[in-house]
Amino acid sequence: MPAKTDKYRKVPLTGATIFYLIVTAVIVVGISLLLIPNQQERIFRRYRDANVGGGETLQRDHNLRQVSVNRLLRVIDNAAPGERIIVYFGSEDCSACRARVRNVVQLSQDRGVERIYYLRDRNINLLPLEDRFNLPMGEVTPEVWVFMDGEMILSSRERRFLNDDQPVRSTMWETFLRNYVFNPQHFN
Repeated sequence: MPAKTDKYRKVPLTGATIFYLIVTAVIVVGISLLLIPNQQERIFRRYRDANVGGGETLQRDHNLRQVSVNRLLRVIDNAAPGERIIVYFGSEDCSACRARVRNVVQLSQDRGVERIYYLRDRNINLLPLEDRFNLPMGEVTPEVWVFMDGEMILSSRERRFLNDDQPVRSTMWETFLRNYVFNPQHFN
């Protein structure tokens, strides 16, 4: 009778085998991390994919940083004295948001603003913001808010920037952003 061969014999783990396994694992993890889009890319893709009418709504190198309401409240609380926290509230599902997000990003980048905090209008509970700042924020998007020293100092829904009692309309949007939101002299 021939000798039995063990087809399940153990392969000894040498230093070289362990090294190659580790290198393979690092390469696989590295490639998978490169293929997973970062937050900035995900925002860009959502706006790009929702833009059925054509035209560019958002550049790939935008400065929007998505936050939750609770994270935004922590940012406001921990901001340096005099630091402006600018928030864009909107969604790629909203045609007005898609039309105006480019203005917000372009003007902010032209003025050297590094970051716009982005609240995505999707199943979001604004109650903590409404309660804290005693403002009816409603469901109208897009909106831009500016916070400084723990207070909301500017909102695109404020009527004091207009000659009538309507919120900022689309024809006034760029002027509002240029003259108030991204004008540092306005806050001095």
